[in-house]
Amino acid sequence: MRLILAAAFAVTLGSAATGASAQSIPPPAESRDHVEARAFMDAYARNLRDLDREAVIAGYDPAGVWFFSGGRGEWLTTDQIAEIYRSESWRPPADFAWKDLSFILAGDDVVTVTGRFDWPRLDGGIQNVAYHGLLVRIDGQWRIRVEDETPIAERR
Repeated sequence: MRLILAAAFAVTLGSAATGASAQSIPPPAESRDHVEARAFMDAYARNLRDLDREAVIAGYDPAGVWFFSGGRGEWLTTDQIAEIYRSESWRPPADFAWKDLSFILAGDDVVTVTGRFDWPRLDGGIQNVAYHGLLVRIDGQWRIRVEDETPIAERR
């Protein structure tokens, strides 16, 4: 019983501290990493719109990428990524724009990016997709090491 009460107290104290902290800490100022990561994501969007397959491929970590969708993930090598983007079945969107991108510093030369984008469906509709990427700086350049693109269910 003593353990349960101690745990409940810790949770309550943690919740109170988290709530107070969340309200009193302003969002971090944009750093050089934020600005550079935003420029990388803007270029990535432009490369998708322009069907610049090689530039899209070059945006990924040369060692490979963890790719997730709908909670399932797989490791993709550079060759597998290139095969996807060079395939005639891969078509870029007629237009592409990020929505609500947020950049969170996750360490030295590491930035987490979250946001959304719309992707055209085969039936002519638009699929809203949640995006989460982990960018790492490799040889002075930002590269995608982890990417999660999960379709968002339509609300009724």
